[in-house]
Amino acid sequence: MSSKLMTFNPQSNIKNPNQIAGSPSGTRGSNSYCPSVPISVYRELAAELQVTQAQLEALKAENQQLTKQNQQLCSEVGKVLQSAQNLKRVVNSLDYEQGDTSFSHPVM
Repeated sequence: MSSKLMTFNPQSNIKNPNQIAGSPSGTRGSNSYCPSVPISVYRELAAELQVTQAQLEALKAENQQLTKQNQQLCSEVGKVLQSAQNLKRVVNSLDYEQGDTSFSHPVM
């Protein structure tokens, strides 16, 4: 890996050397140093970010598919319950017509 350092110079393009871009107060604290991070660290973080973004997209796609399947299953369960209720009504009406009250059916 490369040993190049990417140096951040907060005084470049700043008219007031005590001002730091992005600082809420706009002034430099008591720790005035120029941090430097190896470019290899930036490259590694960029690669990790790309992998994480790809994983996120894959999870989003999987979540959409699972949501669709869940909706379909809920619809099917609703149809099964409706059919069971209809069947119960038919059985009850047949029992009533035949006058058979000695046999009790399981409650659904």
